[in-house]
Amino acid sequence: MDDSFKTFVEDVEVAIIGGGTCGVICAARCAKLGITYKIIDRQITVGGVWLNYANDHSSLQCPEIMYRWDPKYPLGKGPLDRIKGSTILQRMREYARDHHMFDNARFRTEVETVKENEDGYTLELRGLEYGTKRHLRCKFLMVTHGILAHQFTPAERGLDTSRFAGPVCLAGKHNGVDCVEVIVLGSGAFACEAMEAAIANNAKHVTMVCRDRKRWVLPFSREMTLGALAQAPLLPWRWKMDITHWWLKRYFYGPAGIVHMMPGGGKKAAPRDNDYAGQSNDAIFQQARAGRLTCKVDSVAAVEEEHVVLGSGEHLRADVIVAAYGLKYQAEPEFLKELGIGFKDLHNFAFLGPSGRIGTAQDGIYAYVPAGPHKQFDMFLHSYACYKKGMLQKFQEEAMEHTPIPQTSYESLGAGGHRSAWGTWFEVAKPWSVMNSTFEWRARAYYRAMSFSKTPLGKLKLRVQIVMADLFQFTCLIFLGFLEFFHDHKPLAVKEVIKSAKLEKEN
Repeated sequence: MDDSFKTFVEDVEVAIIGGGTCGVICAARCAKLGITYKIIDRQITVGGVWLNYANDHSSLQCPEIMYRWDPKYPLGKGPLDRIKGSTILQRMREYARDHHMFDNARFRTEVETVKENEDGYTLELRGLEYGTKRHLRCKFLMVTHGILAHQFTPAERGLDTSRFAGPVCLAGKHNGVDCVEVIVLGSGAFACEAMEAAIANNAKHVTMVCRDRKRWVLPFSREMTLGALAQAPLLPWRWKMDITHWWLKRYFYGPAGIVHMMPGGGKKAAPRDNDYAGQSNDAIFQQARAGRLTCKVDSVAAVEEEHVVLGSGEHLRADVIVAAYGLKYQAEPEFLKELGIGFKDLHNFAFLGPSGRIGTAQDGIYAYVPAGPHKQFDMFLHSYACYKKGMLQKFQEEAMEHTPIPQTSYESLGAGGHRSAWGTWFEVAKPWSVMNSTFEWRARAYYRAMSFSKTPLGKLKLRVQIVMADLFQFTCLIFLGFLEFFHDHKPLAVKEVIKSAKLEKEN
């Protein structure tokens, strides 16, 4: 290697691929322990999904306190606030600046490939501005590039929209479009945001068209209440889910007139193959009750000049069509192909492949890890501590187990599809289990990793800490659930919308 090339080689202990929320959290955790790191990201700054895919109408699908990554950096005025994506992006940049992350980051740079070396990995980097080649050597690798990719287009879903006279846009990509009737294709998080955006831009009416659902939309304003129910000790999981199903039908789906949107069409008991994917929204209930939103469970057969034709034969007039089919998944990152690993090779919900050197924290994974990505970083950093003690090989052999992504068909992911019910929200190991199978898997994986190298007394202490943490979380959810009723005691009320609708009728 000649002298001119040596200037393009850097050495750090941890390379972090991706500067989103998880990447930023990992960097802060490394810095606190005195571990050198480098963030690599294709964009001009930190932000991740909030920079790449969010729009003016994007917001959190959970209250502020559930997403707050540092107690000193609240995202809003209160723990129950619904936070806009722009606010998250701003706070993330402030956090990165305050923790000197910009001095330890390389932006507008992509990782072309990762190669294994004698004591870690070598990342081959390429600058996106001038094509400059660099090598980054690290002992440990954290993959936080994001499992989400670009939105599906109508064409990719087999729908020809070429005859339509009006705009056809992806969710959230248009502002200030004059329209009366908006058709939203989909009912996920992007679809709900598109519906809210259309009404905020004075659309007279919105129709959401979706397939038979395998998931709930939970009311955002009662998420803590439902969380407390899900975490309740002693009660069998199936009982808790049946109570949830009844409560949602009685107080939200029923009054809004959209019981048919519930999984299984709102039958008496919750279907056992239901999948909840973290979708929370109040507006779908509010606007349906106010008469400005209609929900159709059907397929789209064709798109004409001014109409969307459903599989049932119904013609829906449309001024704008919003395609909200969701995001694709990146199950096999290109830069990991030389190592021969992907998300099929997930271990302990925290490692890619059987090596304790390659950690991960991604949307679609950390939802299944207790307390979110912080627990993934606990396991990753515990692996690093084992490496420093010369015990990494033993850790890999005794503490790491294959844990495929829950509620996911990997074959579907590999083809760029959506998650399917590989293991559902309702799946339980035993009829009397107080948690579903996924939660039990993640708790076992966490304990197995974190208890490695501990004494019997240390393992007992860890078990007690986990139980106490669960009880503390349950207590907090009860308290926050109590506050929810004061924060928004009429979650279905949209007074200004109802009032304007009445005035129009009178005129």
